[in-house]
Amino acid sequence: MSLFARLFQGWSSSEKDLELRRRALERWAEAGPETDDGEDVFVVSQHAATDYERTLWRKKLQRILDDLPDSKSEWPDFAPDGDALGLGDAWIHDRMVEEFTLLIRRVIADGVVTDAEHRKLDMARDLIGLSDSQAEAIFQQAIEEAEAFFGKSVEGA
Repeated sequence: MSLFARLFQGWSSSEKDLELRRRALERWAEAGPETDDGEDVFVVSQHAATDYERTLWRKKLQRILDDLPDSKSEWPDFAPDGDALGLGDAWIHDRMVEEFTLLIRRVIADGVVTDAEHRKLDMARDLIGLSDSQAEAIFQQAIEEAEAFFGKSVEGA
């Protein structure tokens, strides 16, 4: 029995109740379908994120990645935010890869990659869902760019 049918159990059959029930059923039908087993399906409206929401989401992503490993506990709450904002899987993935790349650049900017920074990058890779080979390719490209720019090798890379 659907949620709506359970809601109306026990209503009288007076003219007023029948009219209220009829109008409520019409509105309910407009609200969305039920599954084959009669259970109600609630359809979440598609939300188009504003530029402001996108910017805030990116800033939060950057902060969480920068603050790893201390911020790892925030990831389970953060990860679904992009879906809730309607950012789109492709956009979210692209921004995560961009922020991972920027994190690598911030790590190598001083010319040294410490063991703690390697662990931070590994943790960020795991959270974002990049494969080892994808992360390694991004890391190697950033190292090559840094070495070409600074004219010296990056220690610990």
